[in-house]
Amino acid sequence: MPILIKNGLVYDGAGGSPVKRDILIERKRIVKIGETLKAVRVNEVIDATGAFVVPGFVDIHSHSDHNLSVFSDPYQEHPIREGITTIIGGTCGKSLFPFAPRTLRVMSEWDAGFSPFSATWTTPADFFSFFHKKGLGVNFGTLVGLGTLRMFANGGSLQDFTDAELRFAKKMLEDSFRAGALGFSSGMEHPDERGISLKEVGEYLEIVKRFDGVYAMHLKNSGAGVLDALRESVTFAKKKGVRMEISHFIPNADFLSEYEKGLQYIEKEGSLSEINFDVSPSGTRAFSVLSFLPDWVKEGGRDAFLGHIISPHMEKRIVSHLKSLPFHAISIVRASTPLGFLVGKNVSEFAENLHIDGPRALLKLIEISHGALLCTFESVPRDSYLPFLHSPYSIVASHSAGIGMNESASIPEKGLFSRFLKDAYEDQNIPFEKTIMKCTSIPARKYRIGKRGVLREGYYADIAVLRDFIPSDVFVNGSCVLREGKCMNARPGHMLRKKENILL
Repeated sequence: MPILIKNGLVYDGAGGSPVKRDILIERKRIVKIGETLKAVRVNEVIDATGAFVVPGFVDIHSHSDHNLSVFSDPYQEHPIREGITTIIGGTCGKSLFPFAPRTLRVMSEWDAGFSPFSATWTTPADFFSFFHKKGLGVNFGTLVGLGTLRMFANGGSLQDFTDAELRFAKKMLEDSFRAGALGFSSGMEHPDERGISLKEVGEYLEIVKRFDGVYAMHLKNSGAGVLDALRESVTFAKKKGVRMEISHFIPNADFLSEYEKGLQYIEKEGSLSEINFDVSPSGTRAFSVLSFLPDWVKEGGRDAFLGHIISPHMEKRIVSHLKSLPFHAISIVRASTPLGFLVGKNVSEFAENLHIDGPRALLKLIEISHGALLCTFESVPRDSYLPFLHSPYSIVASHSAGIGMNESASIPEKGLFSRFLKDAYEDQNIPFEKTIMKCTSIPARKYRIGKRGVLREGYYADIAVLRDFIPSDVFVNGSCVLREGKCMNARPGHMLRKKENILL
């Protein structure tokens, strides 16, 4: 039976001025939008008086696959409570396919490598079939990751591929696109991808171009050298003619000047090529605790650096590299259950408890977690962050949604979108309808997700009703997944496939 959302102030997601409208939902679609829809027989009426009605948010940088919350929480309650109705996984070079047990090792920075679960797929086609049958509370699309692809092809060796291995990896990437992958991602700052040649990546980008996928790049440097890394990656991707997404290009306070120059570079290049970058609602970025280690430690891969940090000789060199870090500003936001007590603490607090200095405390954290901790720096001043948020080339994404298996996360990760929208509405730096676009139609258009991201007749009914900027009612494909703030434990989400925008 139809559902009617009445009297809401509708932001259509396409940039139109807000208007008071009723929205009629039938089956999975929006069938009518009008000023007053009275002569309609409906099953349920949602009175949205005083509320904003917006398209469900399209989160193009979710870690719900990396931390396996797509298994531990198939209803995806955390994203739904943010107003998110579509998530894109497979970012930063890590994806759930092609799958073999060893491929989970590349996701251990999100603690997935140590979480038990049962996978019944190997091929990309089997993956999409599995999730179609399983069902999720949100729509789910994914990229295929460089790190996962290499781990599947040669077990994660950092040696250059043989010709046979490269042919195999390229075939798996092609199979991934044919099955429905939306694009390809790399995370060349991570230990398992450091040193991979641009020549090899170029071979993959030829395939990305042929299938009109998105190339989402996690830059190989996010601190010193970020500007050079940005220019190198963008120049290379432009030559290959692919559509680019720069993952979490969020300013680092210690290298703000480089990031500001990088923003100017993106905006110049973006006027000539299809380039976007994603930013978090809070202006902070979660990153692996391993990011602090010097490059020479990470070059040998995970097993090598874990050996380095417990070697007395190597420890002295590493400590010397780390000693200038502001340990009081480095907070732990995600950890596995045995280390859940660390969440919310900063490195200085951990050091004080152990009566050691900051560098050795950081190394101890890496040792006891096997590198599977996520941290944040204190965010840059808001005035420094706003130009990134307001850029016409930025997309707002969670960078975190979902709490995974055997995992603890900090409370500040919750309610990110609500706080962001409230601040954006009050600041009035840009029209609020433009802010909504950054969470809805712009990411949907970027990833070629058909008939989503906009409230329009004939489009899928992915809708969020916001009361005081907090989602009270959320619909995914016309089904209510959040009703008056209560999760309905429903799984109406679609698997989104790139191929001809087919919906499984």
